[in-house]
Amino acid sequence: MKWDFSRNVNYFTSVDKIMKFHNSSKQAEHLVSLQNPKLFYKYTTNFLNYVSKMELPDVEIATPIIDVFFKRRSSWEFSDEYLNLYDFLKFIKTAIGTSLTTLDDYGNTVHKRNYPSGGALYPIKIYILNNNVAGLEKGIYEFRTLHSKDMLCCVKKIDEYDIDSFTSFKYSNKSFKSTDFIIFLASNLKMDTRYGLLQYRLTLLEAGHIAQNIMLMSTIFKKNCIPIGGFFEDKLNKFLEIDKINETVIYFLGVG
Repeated sequence: MKWDFSRNVNYFTSVDKIMKFHNSSKQAEHLVSLQNPKLFYKYTTNFLNYVSKMELPDVEIATPIIDVFFKRRSSWEFSDEYLNLYDFLKFIKTAIGTSLTTLDDYGNTVHKRNYPSGGALYPIKIYILNNNVAGLEKGIYEFRTLHSKDMLCCVKKIDEYDIDSFTSFKYSNKSFKSTDFIIFLASNLKMDTRYGLLQYRLTLLEAGHIAQNIMLMSTIFKKNCIPIGGFFEDKLNKFLEIDKINETVIYFLGVG
C-alpha cells in the first residue's frame, strides 16, 4: 500500500495542531502554584456487567533482563502453539498486575501496578480479547484491581469477529488471526485530576509503559508481539462497546 499525502493535505500537515496541543497541555509554574490539587479519581465498579471473574495468581519469573532487551522485537510471525490458561494469567499478572499496596499523601489506599503511572492514577483501562488462549472462553475481558486483588472480568462473550478489519493493513502476511490474545489500551477521557490538560500527555506515556511491559513479557514467553497505533478508532470502540465519550482506544497489541 502506498500513502497518498495529496488526498488530504490538512490531515497530514498537522504541525500547527500538534504545537497548539503541546502548548495548551504543558504545566505552567504560575498555574500549579495557584491550584488546589484534587484528590485521586475513584473508579466505580457497579456499572460492569460481569459474566465471570478470575483472580490472577502470584508469580515469579526469573530471566536475565539483558537477554530480554536484546531479544525483544516487533513481529507479525505469530506461533501456532497457543498459551494455556495458566501461562496466560502469569503473563498478564507479571506485565500489568499489582505488586504493592500503600497509602498516598492524602491517606488513600493505592494499589501500585508493575508499570509507572503519573500520580498513581492509572487512567488507562485495559481490555483483552481472547483469540486463541487454550482453556479460556472466547470473549472480551477487562483487567481490574478490586480490593487489592487483580481480576480478569469477562464483559462480553464473542465467537465471530474480523479483528483485521480494525486496521488499515491490507497485506496478506499481516494478520491478527493467529494471535493468542490482543490487548486494547483505552484512555479515560473524563478524568478529573490535579494535572489539568497535562493528564492526557501522562495518559499517552502510560500506554507506552504498559506496551513495553507486554512486549518484554512476550519475549520471556517466547511469543511475538506487534503494537498498533494505526486503527479505525470508532469501529474498534463500537466492537468493545465503549462510548468514545468517556473513553476511547488509543493503542493495542497482538501477542502470539
